[in-house]
Amino acid sequence: MAPYSMDLRTRRVWLDNTGRPVGDKVRITETFRRLDYDTLEWSETIDDPKIYTRPWQTMKIPMTLQDPRTDVLTRYCSPYETDA
Repeated sequence: MAPYSMDLRTRRVWLDNTGRPVGDKVRITETFRRLDYDTLEWSETIDDPKIYTRPWQTMKIPMTLQDPRTDVLTRYCSPYETDA
């Protein structure tokens, strides 16, 4: 899952809905860390020396293990993904 978006008409790329730019040398590292038996912590580190003065980390998002009997719902980021 790519955390960035691209406008195909202008070929501009940005990281998120706030419009943070990224350059052609960006390196995005996803990190998953187990906090305890049923909790993972997800974060990303953005390293783009052309745009930012130093690498920075996104907020840390905890993800909790669900009951094994729970139905998993399919989620789509874009309506175009439903056509695939």
